[in-house]
Amino acid sequence: MNEFMMVNVVFNVSMNGSYANTDKKYFFLCYEEVAEGDVVVVDTVNGLQLATVVDKPSSMPGDLPRGRIKEVVCKVDLSAYQQRKAKAERRREVKREMDKRVEMLKEEAVYEMMAEKDSSLKLLLDEYKALQE
Repeated sequence: MNEFMMVNVVFNVSMNGSYANTDKKYFFLCYEEVAEGDVVVVDTVNGLQLATVVDKPSSMPGDLPRGRIKEVVCKVDLSAYQQRKAKAERRREVKREMDKRVEMLKEEAVYEMMAEKDSSLKLLLDEYKALQE
């Protein structure tokens, strides 16, 4: 038999509503390295469910139910998803900054165009620019 470890998990909300994150710990066998906070797929009586690893006990609890102990099926790799989310957020930030800058440049361009046609506005615009320096 392959080496294994024991892990305690709490369930994330399931699609069929059979589990919710109640902070109740459930015990599973795990054949791959996991860490606290990792999201894993576990085999349950209600089918496959998502759960979050909360710790790795050093010994098997004595109050386990009789019968086969269920297993962690696999660790969920969220890194690509998290990178896409971070990239999308950065894209939104950059777009907001660009829009802000375009609005400012449009305003400046309008003042410059109008100042060419109106000498009073030109004087005011020149004074405004001097006050910014």
